[in-house]
Amino acid sequence: MHTDTQTPTWMTEEHQLYAESVRRFLANEYIPHVARWNDQGYVDPEFWHHAGEAGILGAAIPEEYGGLPLTSSRRTNRHLRGISAGGL
Repeated sequence: MHTDTQTPTWMTEEHQLYAESVRRFLANEYIPHVARWNDQGYVDPEFWHHAGEAGILGAAIPEEYGGLPLTSSRRTNRHLRGISAGGL
């Protein structure tokens, strides 16, 4: 699914693994349902539970409150790359 072959220099192996997990999650849990969710006007609550279990939610939450130990720009870039790679 993801066609970008150049990895930004700031991305560590951990970032790359996380980005791939976000792409897989979106391919499996979002893309197959997005048309139905658009028709019904909301995303099924189960999606949000699965996203939380996968560690995708809360990226903007500071580490001291249970978030990820990343800078804001890395947090944002990582999630935007994952979402754009999913064609969203």
